[in-house]
Amino acid sequence: MRKRRCKIFYIIISLLYFITASCHIDPGLEPTKSGFKGTVYFKDKWPENTDQVIVVASTKFPPTAITEIVLGESLPLFQDSVQYEIYTPPEKFAAIGVVWKEKDQPWDVTNIIGIYFDSPNHFVPGGIDIKNREDMIDSVNITAELSKAKRKVASRVQGQIIIKGEWPPLAESVLVAAAHTIVLSSLLELRQRIR
Repeated sequence: MRKRRCKIFYIIISLLYFITASCHIDPGLEPTKSGFKGTVYFKDKWPENTDQVIVVASTKFPPTAITEIVLGESLPLFQDSVQYEIYTPPEKFAAIGVVWKEKDQPWDVTNIIGIYFDSPNHFVPGGIDIKNREDMIDSVNITAELSKAKRKVASRVQGQIIIKGEWPPLAESVLVAAAHTIVLSSLLELRQRIR
Protein backbone atom coordinates (compact mmCIF):
# COMPACT_ATOMS: atom_id res chain seq x y z
CA MET A 1 0.00 0.00 0.00
CA ARG A 2 2.81 2.35 0.87
CA LYS A 3 4.64 1.58 -2.41
CA ARG A 4 1.45 2.23 -4.32
CA ARG A 5 0.96 5.66 -2.63
CA CYS A 6 4.57 6.60 -3.39
CA LYS A 7 4.09 5.54 -7.01
CA ILE A 8 0.88 7.63 -7.32
CA PHE A 9 2.60 10.56 -5.62
CA TYR A 10 5.52 10.42 -8.11
CA ILE A 11 3.12 10.16 -11.06
CA ILE A 12 1.16 13.22 -9.86
CA ILE A 13 4.36 15.21 -9.28
CA SER A 14 5.66 14.20 -12.72
CA LEU A 15 2.39 15.20 -14.39
CA LEU A 16 2.36 18.57 -12.61
CA TYR A 17 5.95 19.19 -13.67
CA PHE A 18 5.25 18.42 -17.34
CA ILE A 19 2.05 20.48 -17.33
CA THR A 20 3.71 23.54 -15.81
CA ALA A 21 6.83 23.15 -17.97
CA SER A 22 4.72 23.17 -21.12
CA CYS A 23 2.72 26.26 -20.10
CA HIS A 24 3.95 29.70 -21.08
CA ILE A 25 3.54 32.23 -18.30
CA ASP A 26 3.19 35.77 -19.64
CA PRO A 27 5.51 38.02 -17.61
CA GLY A 28 3.51 41.11 -18.58
CA LEU A 29 5.19 44.25 -19.85
CA GLU A 30 8.94 43.94 -19.79
CA PRO A 31 11.18 46.99 -19.63
CA THR A 32 12.74 48.10 -22.89
CA LYS A 33 16.20 46.58 -23.19
CA SER A 34 17.09 47.98 -26.61
CA GLY A 35 18.71 51.33 -27.29
CA PHE A 36 22.15 52.86 -27.59
CA LYS A 37 24.87 54.17 -25.33
CA GLY A 38 28.20 55.89 -25.47
CA THR A 39 30.26 58.73 -24.09
CA VAL A 40 29.89 62.47 -24.65
CA TYR A 41 33.27 64.23 -24.65
CA PHE A 42 33.00 67.95 -23.88
CA LYS A 43 35.48 70.37 -25.46
CA ASP A 44 36.10 73.97 -24.40
CA LYS A 45 34.94 75.77 -21.26
CA TRP A 46 31.47 75.20 -19.84
CA PRO A 47 29.32 78.36 -20.06
CA GLU A 48 28.32 79.42 -16.53
CA ASN A 49 24.70 79.83 -17.64
CA THR A 50 24.37 76.15 -18.63
CA ASP A 51 21.06 74.74 -17.41
CA GLN A 52 20.88 71.30 -19.07
CA VAL A 53 22.53 69.16 -21.72
CA ILE A 54 20.80 66.13 -23.29
CA VAL A 55 21.43 63.56 -26.00
CA VAL A 56 18.75 63.47 -28.70
CA ALA A 57 18.14 61.13 -31.62
CA SER A 58 16.05 61.65 -34.74
CA THR A 59 14.53 59.08 -37.07
CA LYS A 60 14.86 61.58 -39.95
CA PHE A 61 17.58 64.09 -40.74
CA PRO A 62 16.73 66.85 -40.55
CA PRO A 63 13.70 66.11 -38.36
CA THR A 64 10.37 67.50 -39.54
CA ALA A 65 8.17 66.71 -36.51
CA ILE A 66 8.62 66.37 -32.76
CA THR A 67 7.41 62.75 -33.01
CA GLU A 68 10.61 61.89 -34.91
CA ILE A 69 12.81 62.85 -31.93
CA VAL A 70 13.80 60.76 -28.90
CA LEU A 71 15.16 62.64 -25.87
CA GLY A 72 17.63 61.26 -23.35
CA GLU A 73 17.93 62.15 -19.68
CA SER A 74 19.66 65.34 -18.59
CA LEU A 75 23.42 64.74 -18.39
CA PRO A 76 25.66 65.69 -15.45
CA LEU A 77 27.13 69.16 -16.03
CA PHE A 78 30.65 70.62 -15.83
CA GLN A 79 32.39 67.31 -16.60
CA ASP A 80 35.03 66.49 -19.22
CA SER A 81 33.10 63.41 -20.34
CA VAL A 82 29.85 61.67 -19.42
CA GLN A 83 28.52 58.21 -20.23
CA TYR A 84 24.89 57.99 -21.32
CA GLU A 85 22.26 55.37 -22.23
CA ILE A 86 19.01 55.84 -24.10
CA TYR A 87 16.45 53.03 -24.09
CA THR A 88 14.15 52.94 -27.09
CA PRO A 89 12.18 50.32 -29.03
CA PRO A 90 13.85 48.98 -32.20
CA GLU A 91 14.17 51.83 -34.69
CA LYS A 92 16.51 53.36 -37.26
CA PHE A 93 17.93 56.72 -36.24
CA ALA A 94 19.33 59.02 -38.93
CA ALA A 95 21.10 61.41 -36.55
CA ILE A 96 22.15 61.62 -32.90
CA GLY A 97 23.31 64.79 -31.22
CA VAL A 98 23.83 66.75 -28.02
CA VAL A 99 21.65 69.80 -27.28
CA TRP A 100 22.60 72.58 -24.82
CA LYS A 101 20.06 74.66 -22.84
CA GLU A 102 20.69 78.05 -21.27
CA LYS A 103 19.32 78.95 -17.80
CA ASP A 104 16.00 80.83 -17.84
CA GLN A 105 15.56 80.14 -21.57
CA PRO A 106 13.31 77.63 -23.35
CA TRP A 107 14.74 74.62 -25.14
CA ASP A 108 16.03 75.50 -28.59
CA VAL A 109 16.42 72.40 -30.75
CA THR A 110 18.81 74.29 -33.01
CA ASN A 111 21.26 74.63 -30.12
CA ILE A 112 23.16 71.49 -31.12
CA ILE A 113 26.70 71.37 -29.74
CA GLY A 114 27.66 67.89 -30.93
CA ILE A 115 26.71 65.36 -33.60
CA TYR A 116 27.51 61.64 -33.78
CA PHE A 117 29.64 60.77 -36.81
CA ASP A 118 30.40 57.14 -37.68
CA SER A 119 32.98 58.01 -40.35
CA PRO A 120 35.60 60.68 -41.07
CA ASN A 121 33.00 62.44 -43.28
CA HIS A 122 31.71 65.09 -40.88
CA PHE A 123 29.14 66.38 -43.38
CA VAL A 124 26.91 63.32 -42.94
CA PRO A 125 25.68 62.45 -39.43
CA GLY A 126 26.10 58.87 -38.30
CA GLY A 127 23.00 56.75 -38.03
CA ILE A 128 22.26 53.58 -36.10
CA ASP A 129 19.82 50.72 -36.60
CA ILE A 130 18.41 49.04 -33.51
CA LYS A 131 17.14 45.80 -35.03
CA ASN A 132 15.49 43.99 -32.11
CA ARG A 133 14.35 44.39 -28.50
CA GLU A 134 17.64 42.98 -27.18
CA ASP A 135 19.98 45.31 -29.15
CA MET A 136 21.97 47.80 -27.07
CA ILE A 137 24.31 49.54 -29.50
CA ASP A 138 27.53 50.61 -27.80
CA SER A 139 30.17 53.25 -28.57
CA VAL A 140 27.84 55.91 -29.97
CA ASN A 141 30.40 58.50 -28.85
CA ILE A 142 29.89 62.21 -29.46
CA THR A 143 32.25 65.17 -29.16
CA ALA A 144 30.31 68.23 -27.93
CA GLU A 145 31.88 71.63 -28.53
CA LEU A 146 30.70 73.92 -25.74
CA SER A 147 31.98 76.96 -27.68
CA LYS A 148 29.10 76.28 -30.12
CA ALA A 149 26.47 76.87 -27.41
CA LYS A 150 24.18 79.60 -28.69
CA ARG A 151 23.46 82.11 -25.96
CA LYS A 152 20.60 84.57 -26.00
CA VAL A 153 21.74 87.91 -27.35
CA ALA A 154 19.95 91.20 -27.87
CA SER A 155 21.28 91.73 -31.41
CA ARG A 156 19.43 90.72 -34.55
CA VAL A 157 19.34 91.20 -38.29
CA GLN A 158 16.23 92.69 -39.80
CA GLY A 159 15.24 93.39 -43.37
CA GLN A 160 13.14 92.36 -46.33
CA ILE A 161 13.76 89.52 -48.78
CA ILE A 162 12.32 89.81 -52.27
CA ILE A 163 12.17 86.59 -54.26
CA LYS A 164 12.00 86.82 -58.03
CA GLY A 165 10.55 83.99 -60.07
CA GLU A 166 8.49 81.01 -59.02
CA TRP A 167 8.79 79.50 -55.58
CA PRO A 168 10.28 75.97 -55.90
CA PRO A 169 7.47 73.43 -55.34
CA LEU A 170 9.26 71.44 -52.60
CA ALA A 171 10.81 74.40 -50.78
CA GLU A 172 9.54 74.94 -47.23
CA SER A 173 11.79 77.67 -45.88
CA VAL A 174 14.54 80.14 -46.68
CA LEU A 175 17.64 80.69 -44.58
CA VAL A 176 19.78 83.79 -44.66
CA ALA A 177 23.43 83.57 -43.65
CA ALA A 178 26.05 86.27 -43.36
CA ALA A 179 29.75 85.75 -42.71
CA HIS A 180 33.14 87.30 -43.41
CA THR A 181 34.65 84.02 -44.60
CA ILE A 182 33.14 80.56 -44.66
CA VAL A 183 35.60 77.71 -44.28
CA LEU A 184 33.67 74.65 -43.22
CA SER A 185 35.16 71.69 -41.40
CA SER A 186 31.97 69.74 -40.63
CA LEU A 187 28.18 69.66 -40.70
CA LEU A 188 28.17 71.07 -37.16
CA GLU A 189 30.24 74.01 -38.39
CA LEU A 190 27.79 74.61 -41.26
CA ARG A 191 24.85 74.64 -38.84
CA GLN A 192 26.68 77.11 -36.63
CA ARG A 193 27.41 79.37 -39.60
CA ILE A 194 23.79 79.35 -40.75
CA ARG A 195 22.47 80.54 -37.37
